[in-house]
Amino acid sequence: MKQKILILTLLASTSMAANADSILYGGVTGGSAHYGESYGNDLLYGVRIGSGILPFLDVEAGYMNLGQGESDGTTVDTSTKFVAIKPTLTLPMVDIYARAGLHQWDADAKYLSLTSSKDGTDAMFGVGFDYFISDYFSIGASYTRYNIDDGEIDGYELNATFHLDLL
Repeated sequence: MKQKILILTLLASTSMAANADSILYGGVTGGSAHYGESYGNDLLYGVRIGSGILPFLDVEAGYMNLGQGESDGTTVDTSTKFVAIKPTLTLPMVDIYARAGLHQWDADAKYLSLTSSKDGTDAMFGVGFDYFISDYFSIGASYTRYNIDDGEIDGYELNATFHLDLL
């Protein structure tokens, strides 16, 4: 009896761990963007797609709308496209990961009727976890820092991800 329970437990955890290393995955993100004390917070949202290139390493690309910061009548809208590597520790039903890469950002500022645009490429990094509800669907939370010129935007994110195993 104990052997059967042990075998079933191992099979169940192996199934979840194997699907954590998906050939292809895609997801949506929503949360809060923190622009700092002077510009406040706003909602963020985005999409991402990724692939497991090794059992412990993924590559990701995506788009994030980082919302709008406002200070003294000036509003700044920021969005970004990113590519990143994502080392992952896979446990039964849970992935714990770090993310680091580059993002190409675009910021549009407006003060009264004056407008200005600026763009650039900077580093981004973060940490998070995903909990597998099934073999093909996970939910999770993450923190990402987007460096922008001399400043930064901190993203506190909730994620929903679909995992495809094409093999």
